[in-house]
Amino acid sequence: WTNGVSGFLQFVVMPIAMKWVDPRYIWLVMPSAMILLVLCQCLLSNPSLLLVGLSFFWMKTQEYSFRPVVSELIYVTMDFESRYLGKEVINLMADRMGKSGMAMALFVASTFYDEQDLLSTLSNVAFVAACAWLVSSLRLVRLISPGRLHSI
Repeated sequence: WTNGVSGFLQFVVMPIAMKWVDPRYIWLVMPSAMILLVLCQCLLSNPSLLLVGLSFFWMKTQEYSFRPVVSELIYVTMDFESRYLGKEVINLMADRMGKSGMAMALFVASTFYDEQDLLSTLSNVAFVAACAWLVSSLRLVRLISPGRLHSI
């Protein structure tokens, strides 16, 4: 399902949406939707598998369909050196080190917490991370003028 929905969004919905929607709004929608889903998990003492699965589905769908499109729009507005350096830093720091660091953190957390406490702790950490993502997105939206992206 994830690949099918992501493909549909990336190749059908996003090209149409990019003609009508300011990409800055999409940068804000991605973390906002994640905040809502994770907040529901935080507020419930025992969130359902459906809710956790929906959160994971949304995260993977936006990672495969929305993020590549809107990320490239950021790079297009930069000069060559900034674009190259930005992609390399993000590729190394955010993607590789972030995934490795998260795998180690999950391993360590699973040894110290029981199952229920681990779920609650991970939901709270995910909420804080999504809020930090939203704050970063707000700062990004303020840095780029609206007309600059649509002229590309």
